[in-house]
Amino acid sequence: MKSKSNSKKTRSTLAKTIRGLARSDDEFAEHKALELATYGRILSPVEAICHQFYRSRMRLKKRPVKNVYLADDASRAAKQHYEKWEKQLFEIFLLALIAHDRPTIIELADAAQFFDGMEGFKAADPERLKLLRLKTSSAFNRSRPIREIAEYLNGGKKVITPLDGFSALRRKCKELGIPVKRSRK
Repeated sequence: MKSKSNSKKTRSTLAKTIRGLARSDDEFAEHKALELATYGRILSPVEAICHQFYRSRMRLKKRPVKNVYLADDASRAAKQHYEKWEKQLFEIFLLALIAHDRPTIIELADAAQFFDGMEGFKAADPERLKLLRLKTSSAFNRSRPIREIAEYLNGGKKVITPLDGFSALRRKCKELGIPVKRSRK
């Protein structure tokens, strides 16, 4: 007679996966964690190119270039960025057509559908996404007080210290490897 083991499988949640990637030594892990916090999954290479294309397209819409000679540097840079991703996306599509590569063509179509209406997109885990962006920003090179991190998450507005002393935020910072300055007690 076999006995059943009492070991339970732990669920793989979005938060656990983000935490694992954020603390990983892999050089691309933080980027994957940002994608996971944003979209709820890691993007395929074709989806990543489509993402860059749509982002650069949105930037170009904000700064249209009507006359190349009168455009400012930011507008020219936006146009160059857009043209770079447009060319890369076109090459992928053209090569897939020539090779009769149906899966790639379908993946391009699925990516286009996924990024449809990207402007009003809501992040899968907005708080962890903000914390990861803070961690990866060049301005964040030292440990900061927990109140400063809380104000960053709150859009720069003042935050009233809760009774628990930001324990949930401290836990998330620890999970993601964000250094927090010790508080005075």
